[in-house]
Amino acid sequence: REAVREGDSVTLTCSSDGAPPAESFAWFKEGESGSMPDSFKPELRLWSLDYRDHGEYFCVARNPLGTDRSRPLLLNVTYSPKNTRILISPKGDIMEGFAVNLTCSSNANPPVEQYSWYKVNGGQPWTRGTSQNLTFLSVRSHHAGQYYCTSWNVFGMETSATISLSVLYAPKNTSVLAQPSPVIEAGSSLTLTCSSQANPAVENYTWHRINTADAWETRSGPSYTIAEVSPRASGQYYCEARNRIGAHSSPVLTVKVRGRLKVIALASAVGVSIGLISLTVVVMISKNMHRVDTENLEEEKQCSPVVDLPMDETLFSESTSETFLFKSTKMSDIPEEPEEMYESSYPSIVPLKEASRSTEEQRQINYITSGPGEVHKHTSRWREEAQRWS
Repeated sequence: REAVREGDSVTLTCSSDGAPPAESFAWFKEGESGSMPDSFKPELRLWSLDYRDHGEYFCVARNPLGTDRSRPLLLNVTYSPKNTRILISPKGDIMEGFAVNLTCSSNANPPVEQYSWYKVNGGQPWTRGTSQNLTFLSVRSHHAGQYYCTSWNVFGMETSATISLSVLYAPKNTSVLAQPSPVIEAGSSLTLTCSSQANPAVENYTWHRINTADAWETRSGPSYTIAEVSPRASGQYYCEARNRIGAHSSPVLTVKVRGRLKVIALASAVGVSIGLISLTVVVMISKNMHRVDTENLEEEKQCSPVVDLPMDETLFSESTSETFLFKSTKMSDIPEEPEEMYESSYPSIVPLKEASRSTEEQRQINYITSGPGEVHKHTSRWREEAQRWS
């Protein structure tokens, strides 16, 4: 058994006892079919040994009487780790919860003494020492990622290619985000976005609103947009994310539209204002009517006494006295009488502007037909009535 380093050169020699001597030779390597090319000589020259040259060799000698095979010789070629790679078990889809084993495989002589495991996103070794396997008894989504390993022996080290560990799982961490805010003014635009972690990616999203029969579904994206929010949009929303592994629902998001409260507040304020204004108007009208009624009542009280019109005994011989009642609240309500009515035997109500003339005429008539005392009494009474109405 000979130990040689990779890259060195070596010569193998085949010797045989025979009579007559051996006429031909051939070289063979264990595990390979046929003789080695260009090996029909007693010596086999191997230049710049490769790790693949490691193995057992033997030769065959031939003379006219027969052949003989030599014992195998181990050509021990030492080398640093070669063909370092990662093997994943089981093969195919790996579901969350499965047991997974990663094996760092490498050819080396002497054998690998140490392995190290690395995850790309961390850059730090998972395991140090002689462990060739990295095992997850119950793999989780956070175990997914890019891995590589290194193998070491006394002659050197080698790093494997990076492999991807993919863990399939149903959607999780599903949530709803409201933009710009879950509390929004009526008339604004509202976008609800459903986010979820899943492998494979979420295939569709379904939107739900609590206590309503409405449901919206979209396969093109995780967003649901209300272009113009109305007060009826207030409520509780949630979304469901689904892939071929399973489904998961988000927590409930409460959306509040503030416009409805403002409308109610405004309507209440307007209603109260209108009520106050109406009440004020009613009170004012009531006071004015009460004041008018009071004035009319006082005027009626003042005008209600019977007024004895002075009579001229000469002109009115059939009636010595007549009475009439002043009852009017507005000047415009007093009708104008024709002038000939003054000659009637019955007194009439005339406009106040003519009262002085009538009074003056009456005073003159009374002055002619009555005595001094009677003239003074009747004149004073009519003057008081004229001043009151003026």
